[in-house]
Amino acid sequence: MASDQQSEKITRLLEEQLVVANQQNQALSKKLDLSLKQIESLTHQI
Repeated sequence: MASDQQSEKITRLLEEQLVVANQQNQALSKKLDLSLKQIESLTHQI
């Protein structure tokens, strides 16, 4: 039984980490998109 509880706890922790990682990825994607738009804008100015 103890190993079942440990497995459930580990699974829960991994799922929580995945949620955080996904949020960080979304935030980084938005920053990357903004950077690409800035680069495009600057490139057109040259």
